[in-house]
Amino acid sequence: VIQATVPRQEGERNACLMRLARGLKFDAGLKDKPLSEIKPIVRRWHDRAITVIGTKPFDASWSDFVRAFEVAEIPLLAEPVHEALEKAKQQAAEGLLPPCAGQYDSEVVRLLVGLCANLAALRHNGRFFLSSHDAASRLGLPPAVAWRYLGMLCADEVIQRVESGDQHTATRYRWTGGHAETEKPEEREGT
Repeated sequence: VIQATVPRQEGERNACLMRLARGLKFDAGLKDKPLSEIKPIVRRWHDRAITVIGTKPFDASWSDFVRAFEVAEIPLLAEPVHEALEKAKQQAAEGLLPPCAGQYDSEVVRLLVGLCANLAALRHNGRFFLSSHDAASRLGLPPAVAWRYLGMLCADEVIQRVESGDQHTATRYRWTGGHAETEKPEEREGT
């Protein structure tokens, strides 16, 4: 877990600490261990990362790790976006996507709605991370189009942007479910 989570360049420390927390908590089975037993592992991680990270004091890494360990909800080896999209595809085939997906004409947007709903269902608070680049690559879209579609879902109140991402972190959203239309796109009259 240490080797898989050491940052490769400056600016990745926080994201890598979250990955370390996920790996130790779930994949290494340390969820119920006291943090005092985990601290030496984090120090080994920090010793390996020290040449790359800009924040040098161990105290900073340790305090950020403690917070990450508290909030980590998904195993490091899990592929939540892949799993959520596969579930959305199955739901689409069975006609079981969330009702608000029915307001969209294109299959790709309906799948994006399903992807968001399934990611939100993985967490108790309905919040999830999703980058437009990740959504784009999985849905076969240009990143700018995926970004616009996610913005459209926010405007339609299907999802709500909670925290904007940057080049190192994905945007955090909250599932709201939107205002589902009762008619299907093919039943709408032209305007």
